[in-house]
Amino acid sequence: MVHHEKIGVHSNFNIATNYAYHLPVGDNKTLSFGLQAGIHTRNSDYGSLTTGATDPGLRNIPVSETYLDLGFGFNYRSPKLHIGYSIAEIIPNQVSID
Repeated sequence: MVHHEKIGVHSNFNIATNYAYHLPVGDNKTLSFGLQAGIHTRNSDYGSLTTGATDPGLRNIPVSETYLDLGFGFNYRSPKLHIGYSIAEIIPNQVSID
């Protein structure tokens, strides 16, 4: 998956891949596992704002970060039960403006 968007002063670029493994565990029963890995890049150019205000907290401060994103999930399916659980963004990311 490749995703790019630009909204105002913000720009995001994501590239990710997914993998799933399906393990038969009985008659019409399946246990599935999935992994997701990707790289995300976020950029914000607050200095490009031309509002006329001179907020020194935002002037000429480009915010840019690139981080690794991992996800995991599993699913159990049978004729009488369908249950699953997933965790997106296992590695937390934080943006800070000093």
